[in-house]
Amino acid sequence: MTDRYPTDWGRFEDQTVVVTGSTRGIGASIADRFAAEGANIVLTGRTAADGDAIVDDIGDDGGEATFLRADMRDPADIEALFEAAADRFGGVDVLVNNAGVETNTAADEATLDD
Repeated sequence: MTDRYPTDWGRFEDQTVVVTGSTRGIGASIADRFAAEGANIVLTGRTAADGDAIVDDIGDDGGEATFLRADMRDPADIEALFEAAADRFGGVDVLVNNAGVETNTAADEATLDD
C-alpha cells in the first residue's frame, strides 16, 4: 500500500462497495475515497475507457477495483452488475446510488423512461 491508502484507515476493509455513475466527477471521488478506506470497489458507468482508467488508478495506489459497464436505465444491466459484483467479491456491502439525470418529474412520479 502507498501512503495514499494508509493501512490504519481501513474502515471498509474487506467490504465491497458499488458506486453507480462512478467514471468521473463526484462518483469517481466517492469510489476513490472508499478504496482509501480499504473497500473493494465496483465502478459502473457507460464508458469502459473512463472506468478502466479509474480502476488502474485505484490499483496503482494499492486498492482493489473493477469496472462493470452498466446503464442504470436498463434493469438487465442492473441485475448483471450485482451478479458480477457477487461473483468477483462475494457480495455487496454498500451501494452508493450516484448515477442520475436531470428531470422535471418528481421522484415518486418518475417512470423508468424518465
